[in-house]
Amino acid sequence: MGKTRVQFDFSDPALKRVDELAGITGASGRVEVVRRALQWYDWFVRLHERGTTFYVQRKKGGRTVQQVLFPDGLK
Repeated sequence: MGKTRVQFDFSDPALKRVDELAGITGASGRVEVVRRALQWYDWFVRLHERGTTFYVQRKKGGRTVQQVLFPDGLK
């Protein structure tokens, strides 16, 4: 399996969040954060394609359940 170098342009707030996520998750750096995010996104899309519906449940202060809606582009 070969590798291809890819370069992304991030806004300052987005890059700051990537750095925060690296610290929160213990990722070794920005590249690992982006790779992990891609893995999560791929997992969600694959399940969504099979008809899975996602919900978020918040336990603080009672039970609140919300359906997770995907951004435009996913049907």
